[in-house]
Amino acid sequence: MSRVEALAGWLWRSPYLLLSLAAFFWASNSVVGRGVREIIPPAALSFWRWALAAAVMAAIAGPRLVAQRAALRAEWRRLTLLGLLGVAGFSMLLYLGLQRTTAVNGLLVQAVQPSLTMLAMAALVGERPTARMIVGLILSLAGVAVIVARGSLQQLLAFSPNHGDLLILAATMIYSVYTILLSRLSLRDPIVAAAAIFVAGAAWLAPAYGAELAAGAHMVVTPASVAVVLYTALFASCLAYIAYNRTVALIGPTRAGSVTNLMPVFGTLLATVALHERLQGYHLLGVALVAAGVVLVRARTATA
Repeated sequence: MSRVEALAGWLWRSPYLLLSLAAFFWASNSVVGRGVREIIPPAALSFWRWALAAAVMAAIAGPRLVAQRAALRAEWRRLTLLGLLGVAGFSMLLYLGLQRTTAVNGLLVQAVQPSLTMLAMAALVGERPTARMIVGLILSLAGVAVIVARGSLQQLLAFSPNHGDLLILAATMIYSVYTILLSRLSLRDPIVAAAAIFVAGAAWLAPAYGAELAAGAHMVVTPASVAVVLYTALFASCLAYIAYNRTVALIGPTRAGSVTNLMPVFGTLLATVALHERLQGYHLLGVALVAAGVVLVRARTATA
């Protein structure tokens, strides 16, 4: 076995490293989605992102799709629903929300996903979170609040949701349901599952894209807009979803949901680098709180 194969195998067995990669790619997706709102309408970005991602994943998973066609037929209803929720619904609501709110606000709102997932798990399947997991989530949310408020209690208290925040909250609720349904998928090959979900999601997005075109909203085709579509398709879609799907299979939906606690951290750090801002003490405090929270959420106890 070569070193590259050994490294890939180690990564494939490391759920929290996979989770961190997914968080980084999704955080950058929110920053990018906000940044291109004036040149790429939300349905156009959603459709081309997922159409390209579906084509790439179908090409990668081609032989596996054929070999597992019986399993795909058996799960086609759930896969179609997952495409509607985790791809089409989440993506459209996220990009629509980013038209109306900042990337930082959007990332903060998405940080409530672990709590929503825990509540949904308790309501739908009777899975109770452990005390350690609850404390971990509280610590992570505290870290997110420190970062977004820039260490200022006054700025945190002044935070108020707008229509964009509410759209992203709806997207986050949908993704919590997606996470739970994904954990119940009998198709355990994450690459095949991702390919099928992407194809279904792109199909769901096609009518929305057609309606947007009919309304006169068009993507401005420039090297920058093409680069954005390629990035969101390859990194924020293909790599991120494979990593996340694999993580759900390894550690379950509740712990995998902690990915959103890392997103505001990565998003803030990305903005700091892109805008050449200095890394402040509150950044470090926020990162420390989030990291401590994730460690507690991931910890297995006798009651977990």
